[in-house]
Amino acid sequence: MDRVEADLRDELARRVAVAPPLPHLADSALRRGKQARWRRTSLAVVACAAVVGLAVGVTSALPSPPDRAPVVAALPLEGPPRVPLLVGPEAAEVLDWPGGVRRSRPVADGDIPVAQVPSGLLVVLDGAAPALGLLGPNDDEPRAVVPGLAGQDIAVSDDGRRATVVVSDPGGRRLQEVELPSGRVVRTVGLAPPASVGGEVRPVAYSADAVLVSVGTGPQTLTLLWERGDDAVVGELDGVLGALGGADAGFSDQPDAVGGRGAFSVADEQCATRVLELRNGDGSPWSLCDETFAGFSPDGAAVLAVRGSDALVVHDADGGDVTGRFDVPTGLRTYGWESNDTVLYATPSGDRTLVVRCSVSRGTCATAAELPSTDRTPQPVRTTG
Repeated sequence: MDRVEADLRDELARRVAVAPPLPHLADSALRRGKQARWRRTSLAVVACAAVVGLAVGVTSALPSPPDRAPVVAALPLEGPPRVPLLVGPEAAEVLDWPGGVRRSRPVADGDIPVAQVPSGLLVVLDGAAPALGLLGPNDDEPRAVVPGLAGQDIAVSDDGRRATVVVSDPGGRRLQEVELPSGRVVRTVGLAPPASVGGEVRPVAYSADAVLVSVGTGPQTLTLLWERGDDAVVGELDGVLGALGGADAGFSDQPDAVGGRGAFSVADEQCATRVLELRNGDGSPWSLCDETFAGFSPDGAAVLAVRGSDALVVHDADGGDVTGRFDVPTGLRTYGWESNDTVLYATPSGDRTLVVRCSVSRGTCATAAELPSTDRTPQPVRTTG
């Protein structure tokens, strides 16, 4: 054991002395104009990651005590959906099951539920004065918390206590981060180039307190990264097109982390989505091939994807390994995460629509709810916090 410890110390010293080269895209997520500073940071972070990785690798080679066996806390398959369902498009309503009892609340024409947060249901309110609204747990109508929206895209933090929107004021369009449920402005920044040069600006997701923002459409789309604490600059990401989603991935409590995980569209017809870590490029990018990205799990550890129109596939977010697959012979209508271990999907069955819950850890599914008719589709609403 003394020899092993001595070898380990020597290897750690060698790794620290010679930092490994940055992988592809390692510094592409860093703001232009600050690249020199961030490259120094990147080298330090990657070197530390190598040290930690080596230590973990050596430790994992040792026998594990019996009390360290992994425990999977899987939720039961029985019971109604644990997230709200948006049913529509006509005569739209939000279904949920407080206390296990089904409840229906109408959604005004043009309003769009965004996410379930600890303080209620976030809704983009349509009309002459678009606003971000909040439908409280016991309310029948939402109240406006952020007026003057310039678009319908809202990024919501993983804890559900912050949101980023685009607003219009006499000075032009601005990115604005607000607290929930108060709507108090935390920070704001004018959309200077490249965000101000044409194209729609869409806050997409949070990634370890950084906000992923897409600008433009099609092959001209680009992604911006609004880092936490930065009230003046929005930097551009190289090597990717539009942002599709993000997750903290355990990095939100690390002050030097540029971001957590992100999923991005890329110029590849077969493998059109790339998943990577933005924490200075640490981690190997991987691609979804012949599949459509459908969201990170609430903890950012897994990715849900759709293959064709009749299969849901779950990937490990670290390297893309498949951890679950659920075939749906009757065809998928809608789908989404319910928890870190369960996904929901809707599918027709005769004259009804079934909402089915599938457990990734168990690899099994069960019906969670039934809705009459097949012409109104229940869509799981993302839940945060």
